[in-house]
Amino acid sequence: MRLTTVPLTSKFLGELDRQTDNLIKVFNAKGGTAGRKITAIMAQMDNNEDINVRRDCVLSCLSIYLNEDLDTLVKEYVDIESREAEADIAEKTMGIYTVRAEGCGPDGPGNGRFADVGVVLEGVEVLHNLQSVSHAFVMLYGLIYALNLSYPKSLTRTFEVYQKILMDLDSTKLSPKVQALKTQIAPVISLAIMHLHSYLLFFISFPVIQDCLNNPLVLEGCVRKTPVCFFFF
Repeated sequence: MRLTTVPLTSKFLGELDRQTDNLIKVFNAKGGTAGRKITAIMAQMDNNEDINVRRDCVLSCLSIYLNEDLDTLVKEYVDIESREAEADIAEKTMGIYTVRAEGCGPDGPGNGRFADVGVVLEGVEVLHNLQSVSHAFVMLYGLIYALNLSYPKSLTRTFEVYQKILMDLDSTKLSPKVQALKTQIAPVISLAIMHLHSYLLFFISFPVIQDCLNNPLVLEGCVRKTPVCFFFF
């Protein structure tokens, strides 16, 4: 297990929200079949101000842009307690399930779209009653990273973006596709780094932090690749 202090949900979704406009510009430039899929998904955001709908759409478009598909990991059920659902979940190594709220179709509305959203690992429902599919992917990413599991083979680039761009963890080496995306949204990332530097410099001015930095054991730990654990809030 990897240990450190990173506020998972606020960090992930905060970066996603901050970079959404730039990501949409990149997605809109995509042509071909992928471009048509992205356009269809983006249409769900029209006249819908629900932030969860927006996040779900952006994450779906992100995976399509990377020539992957989030739907390979997401399964919708009518009743999560049905025999079919229980049998399916028991056989699932990793995934996300949704239960459509009564009276809500696939295209909205955002509030109450789902009666339940949950995360499955090794055939066990480990989380449920999550706010949205995007929240479920945040939790799934955090569990995979903290438990040092392998990312789903069908979504390796998507989860690489989650880790190295949205969470900015181990971000020195990127695959060509993810590096290209990072370059295209560089202005937003640069701004985030500037804010982060200001934040760190502010806290280093405190005597207690300064004493820690002067401790050789602490410095040695900082040089090494530090394990990671998330605060799930």
